[in-house]
Amino acid sequence: MNKSKVVFHLVSVIQQRFRGATQTEIEATLVREGWAIGAVREAIAAR
Repeated sequence: MNKSKVVFHLVSVIQQRFRGATQTEIEATLVREGWAIGAVREAIAAR
């Protein structure tokens, strides 16, 4: 999966799973699940 698809997917995941969560909580959870921190931060900024 290329980077833009990963970020698009992460935006969807964040919107569905993390309503009201802080950026720190989102980052920690997704990185623990194996997502790259750069992609997570880009998705958070894009949402």
